[in-house]
Amino acid sequence: MAAITTNLAELYISTNKLKGVVSLVQKNADNVVILSEELTDGRSAVLGLDSPRDAVYIEGEIEIDDTDTTGQVALATAKASKAAVASVAFYPNGKSTGAKKFSGSVYVVAIPNLGSTGNTSKTRKGSLKLVWSATPTEGVES
Repeated sequence: MAAITTNLAELYISTNKLKGVVSLVQKNADNVVILSEELTDGRSAVLGLDSPRDAVYIEGEIEIDDTDTTGQVALATAKASKAAVASVAFYPNGKSTGAKKFSGSVYVVAIPNLGSTGNTSKTRKGSLKLVWSATPTEGVES
């Protein structure tokens, strides 16, 4: 699976669109150099996966929005509890009829701190990284 980069990408948790997406990239971790079985085992535990060589992940930048309770707040809660997030759909070129989509469950590896800094005059941004719990299902939006 090649890297897919776009500013049109959308991410949904169930039917709720993740707010504040600036850019998202989906990558396959098969290009990661693994030097020993020990490193393989360690990486697997960190990502919550059985096979790190098959890891597919989404990373990108989001504008922080602590009012996005069904999106960013839900992802932050899942990261804190180390739980998988079910019913995630990634649309590399936006959601529309016939659009390519990848779906499944993800683990949250990185999400920006949603806490207020007191300065509301600037748009705050941060990095997001989600790892699919298994190879995502590839399909099209109906």
